[in-house]
Amino acid sequence: MQMLDTITMKWSTLNISQNVPFPCFGYAAVLLPTAEIIYIGGSEQPLLGSIRSVDIKAIRLFNTKSFTWSTKVY
Repeated sequence: MQMLDTITMKWSTLNISQNVPFPCFGYAAVLLPTAEIIYIGGSEQPLLGSIRSVDIKAIRLFNTKSFTWSTKVY
């Protein structure tokens, strides 16, 4: 994941290895007041599989303070 520091206007790469979702595209992303980004829908491609739709009930969350991923299923 790439991150832009809006104060220095410099890009950096986050090195995250736990609970990282498959690469995806075509999703909606929203920054919440809780400093989390929610990712809804889209398509993903597993490492050795074909492209598939992400279950709309599985909401992926990225915490921008702790740099951790989690998933909530509704």
